[in-house]
Amino acid sequence: MPRIVTTTTVRNECDIVESFCRYTLTLSDMLIINDNSSKDNTVEIISHLIDEGLPIVLLQDIPYNPNTQYLINNYLLQIAIEEYAADIVLSIDVDEFLVTYNGENPRAIIESLDPLVENLIPWRTYIRTHDADDNNTFLPNSFTAHRQEEIQQFYKTIISRKMFSQYGCVLSIGAHNIKYPDETKRLPTHIVPRLLYAHYPIRNSYQAMQKTVQAIRAQIYELL
Repeated sequence: MPRIVTTTTVRNECDIVESFCRYTLTLSDMLIINDNSSKDNTVEIISHLIDEGLPIVLLQDIPYNPNTQYLINNYLLQIAIEEYAADIVLSIDVDEFLVTYNGENPRAIIESLDPLVENLIPWRTYIRTHDADDNNTFLPNSFTAHRQEEIQQFYKTIISRKMFSQYGCVLSIGAHNIKYPDETKRLPTHIVPRLLYAHYPIRNSYQAMQKTVQAIRAQIYELL
């Protein structure tokens, strides 16, 4: 059975991080989390989950700025494969939940995928139907509506140990596709028909304000 490890970076995600961790660990063997200087109680929540015995590795000393996401994704990828023996790595944002169309656990589908194919999983964006500020509940239950059609269809990819070790493949920014040492020698691509990422980008008014401020800061950073 292939070993599946999920990696993510978090920052001020106290409303969703417990839901994400508990759900993601139903389909992966380990979760590696890079905390990007959270100011809320995100780290405290993660620490409690670790104390509970969940297989989570928490990293907090990785330098970060808006231009290093590509490097951090691949640093976490390298850790997952070389230190934690991952056969398959899922690089997921904390507001993304990997699901199946029929509601079954997606693990069996992930295990069945060809490790030498660039497998792409589409996003489905869910819309907040009421405030979801209570982090004592499973956050996706607060969302019942989703876009019937994405404004722009994004995909997330999966990377395998074989792609990393044999072909030197790494992840693009956001893990939306694979980057190759020689882009003329790409592996075949395949859109996985039975999987999707349930995406919860806007969850409450405070989190929406934070996202706006972070986006403005990133634009200012690029201009400096």
